[in-house]
Amino acid sequence: TTDTNDKSFMAVTIHYINDSWKLKHILLDFIHMSGPHTEIAISDAMHECLTTMDIITKLVAITRDNASSKISF
Repeated sequence: TTDTNDKSFMAVTIHYINDSWKLKHILLDFIHMSGPHTEIAISDAMHECLTTMDIITKLVAITRDNASSKISF
């Protein structure tokens, strides 16, 4: 059997209000994070996701959870 506790993932979600003023939530990606969770590794994974989805220029803000890694975008 495999120990599932040794796998790390990062979920990237967006929340926005559409033209009908309805709050929407979308899961953009669920990224497997291998190796150390440094600020560079997390930032690179986030940047790749947002660039691939072609929304990086449409962002207003980014928030994150309470993870101990320091993040700078």
